[in-house]
Amino acid sequence: MRNVSIFFLCIAAVSCSAADATESLPTEALAACGSFTACGGDLEGNWEITDGCFSIMTVSGGPAIPACPLATMEYLPDAAGGAYTFESDGRYSAQFELVGRLVLTVPTSCLASGASCATLEGADATRTCVLTANRTCRCTELFEQSIDQPQTGSYELQASRIDFSNDISMTYCAQGDQLTLETVSEVEMGDRIDGRLRFVLERR
Repeated sequence: MRNVSIFFLCIAAVSCSAADATESLPTEALAACGSFTACGGDLEGNWEITDGCFSIMTVSGGPAIPACPLATMEYLPDAAGGAYTFESDGRYSAQFELVGRLVLTVPTSCLASGASCATLEGADATRTCVLTANRTCRCTELFEQSIDQPQTGSYELQASRIDFSNDISMTYCAQGDQLTLETVSEVEMGDRIDGRLRFVLERR
């Protein structure tokens, strides 16, 4: 099981450096998260995460991914949970879990002569790759991030943006008992994956 380092999720100022990129995959702009407009609002209170998504924007392939204009990667969500608390004195705490799967699709025409889909699994074999009926390699990899103990710090509001004390920023919209948080994130899984991470929360 791989524990993914996500730029936004490194709330405790953990370093989340990107891998050396070799090629960039032209990924589809997935609409998994739907539309979102930051609106600001009353942020104070206790919020429980009810949903989460990650829309992939670009992928910079590591050595296990060939240069291929037809290759794509998508994120399939499985579960999201946790909570945020925003105090009136500018303090916050966060505890969360995000679980899903990354699916890489590569036509066999992009593989080296004589190579099989297994070559896409990488040296540590964290991906599981199979050959589909339409001669495409479909590779699946677990995507998981969790923080078991609450992380704390301070925050400041700038219109509809939250600036956290560890130099992370998020846009937000709080309307009634629903809060949406979103940020641009970097995921390090042998490949560098840039995307939009979003949580939907309800007031407790």
